[in-house]
Amino acid sequence: MKLSPRSEALAYRIWGHCTPIGWNCTMREVAEALEEDRSRISSIANKKGWSDRFRRSGRHMHFRGDDPPTTTHGMLLRIDEELENLGGDV
Repeated sequence: MKLSPRSEALAYRIWGHCTPIGWNCTMREVAEALEEDRSRISSIANKKGWSDRFRRSGRHMHFRGDDPPTTTHGMLLRIDEELENLGGDV
């Protein structure tokens, strides 16, 4: 699907924000950083095939067999989830 010039410009801004940090951010964080609506970030990411590049918030993660909550990664996911439940930034 072809994006409008306005959406392509936002896609470039998303890419420019995420690439230097290795896509280690959530869509919500990108939306806040770029002062854009999260739904626009999500829509463009889906159309560009970038959705799987973003870090997921804790409540959307499913633990893999090698990532139980007792591993460092698992504990970070639990912390992200708790922060989000408290209304803090993940």
